[in-house]
Formats: sequence, C-alpha cells, structure tokens
Amino acid sequence: MLMAVGGSRLFIGQERSGSQGHAFSAADVTGESWAEIGNVEGIGSVGVSWETMDVTSLQTGGGMAETMKSVMRSQVMEIILGADPSDAGQQRLWAAAKSTDAYAFRLDLPDAQAGGTPSQRLWLGLVTEFAEDLESASNVIKMRAALVLNSPLVRVAAA
Repeated sequence: MLMAVGGSRLFIGQERSGSQGHAFSAADVTGESWAEIGNVEGIGSVGVSWETMDVTSLQTGGGMAETMKSVMRSQVMEIILGADPSDAGQQRLWAAAKSTDAYAFRLDLPDAQAGGTPSQRLWLGLVTEFAEDLESASNVIKMRAALVLNSPLVRVAAA
C-alpha cells in the first residue's frame, strides 16, 4: 500500500543517559512522555547503510578484490521545521542538541484506520545539528535539525 508523507507526525521523548541503543525495543518507550515537534515541513530519510571493505586473497594473486560489508551505520535524518520558539517539541529538540545523550523519537505515519493506531517508527537518536535557516525575505525562518539513529529502528504496524 502506497501512502503520502503528508499527515505524518514526529515526536521527541525523554533523554536517555548511557548507551542502551543496541538493546532498544518498543517496550522501552511504553509510557513515554512524548512532545510533538510542531511545524515539520520535511522529515528526510530514516534507515541504515553499510560501510564496506575490500578483501584481496593471496591465492588469487591479488587480482580481483572482493567487497564485504563491515560496519552498519545510521543515516543522518535531516528534518526541516518552521521555527516556533514556543513549540514544546522544538524546545525539547533544542535541549537534545545541547545534550550528549540520546533521546527517544517516534514517527507516526498517516495510515491509521478509523479508531485505530498508525504505523510507527521508534528509535533513539542523537541531535547532532540544530540551526536556524535565514533564507530570503519572502521565507519564514526555518530550523534544520540532524538526527543520527543510535539504536535499531523499530517498526510497529498499524492496528
């Protein structure tokens, strides 16, 4: 089933001190105090990519290099917001940018049936950038935030 991005909602949860990302699951955010991040205009990509390494064998005389996956890395998710200093989600995002700890994040997709719950993406992430974009006179002030996943991406199906 294809769906539009419009109607998606992005939330930020609480700060998570220490490293717990590798064991992260949906149960870790049960009862989480979420703040919706307001005025989201673009969500970017959420996922992983692999670093690779080349391997050559002495038996093949160093001819053909074989490529192997080595380390999985999270992609940087770049979100674009209309700046609103009174928005609780943007305030928490700013706090996360100043912190060295990860925060919980939730993305609700626009696929909920009447009376149901939407598909969700859950993760812990580091806010590595939070900056104002002051483009041209005819534009509103925007914020640009870079989120780096620091845990597995948990997918929850719509119910």
